[in-house]
Amino acid sequence: MTLSGNGSFAYETFTLPNPPRYVVDLPGVLLATPKKSQDVHDPAVTRVRASQFKGGAEPVTRVVFDLASPVEPAAKSASAALAFAFGGAGISAATAAPAPVVTEASAPLVKVEAPAPQKVAPVDKVTARA
Repeated sequence: MTLSGNGSFAYETFTLPNPPRYVVDLPGVLLATPKKSQDVHDPAVTRVRASQFKGGAEPVTRVVFDLASPVEPAAKSASAALAFAFGGAGISAATAAPAPVVTEASAPLVKVEAPAPQKVAPVDKVTARA
């Protein structure tokens, strides 16, 4: 999963239980995507939600990853992007540095990009995970 923007941005993270979520706060960043929620077809992440958590002179954009089970992602930042890999998936150079979203504003802007759905072989039997 990639957060891309028109400049570099700092971030803070924390987790929430029941249901498991991974939260990324982006201080000083304005949300630039019209789509506030995106279902994700990934074994580790079920949905990504973004909101302008705080506005005004000190804005905060909040991105919430709804997780299938508790997991800490690997994170990699680039000049105008932040990539998260959940569930042991690696972060490729293409994922870590997408084309930035450029819009005029006083604060950096961010856009959430989910990876394209992956082809999965059919499964005959589904077993529960612990």
